[in-house]
Amino acid sequence: VGEIGSTWTDGEHALFVQPGDVAGLAAALDSVLNDTVQRERLEQQGHALYCAKFSLAHFADAMAAVHEQVFGVRTR
Repeated sequence: VGEIGSTWTDGEHALFVQPGDVAGLAAALDSVLNDTVQRERLEQQGHALYCAKFSLAHFADAMAAVHEQVFGVRTR
């Protein structure tokens, strides 16, 4: 979980809570469950981040680029 902050942004892709902060966790859950606009925004922005950086298509493109760099041929 230490790398989450380097990829996700609090309030943009997720809601961050300090470890052990039970009240903070409850407040974040309450906020997501009861604020439809916030929930949908987090969902859309989180999905966009996933597609851009972590999807299978992104991974395949990255591997094709490595293959091209090493072997001089792009496989995808």
